[in-house]
Amino acid sequence: MTAIPATQQASFAIEQSGRALIDKRSFVFTHTLAGHPLFTLEKLLEVAKAASRRPGDLYFDAGDIKVDQKWGSIPLSEMTYLRALKRI
Repeated sequence: MTAIPATQQASFAIEQSGRALIDKRSFVFTHTLAGHPLFTLEKLLEVAKAASRRPGDLYFDAGDIKVDQKWGSIPLSEMTYLRALKRI
């Protein structure tokens, strides 16, 4: 794995008011992930391909999913991980 210089390390912040909303409602948070080298489509596809070779390591939701829906109650998507990532 490639080391990321400290100047490029990602961070995110959730205001105190947002913390109470986790798993309940949508909330605003800030992050520095946009433009981060590990979040390029090429890198995301690389990670997804590796994870897809390990059963149970790759999961994604696609469609109209509610914040409080649990993974077991969401129908599996017919879309492949590759197609989902390319639609980003």
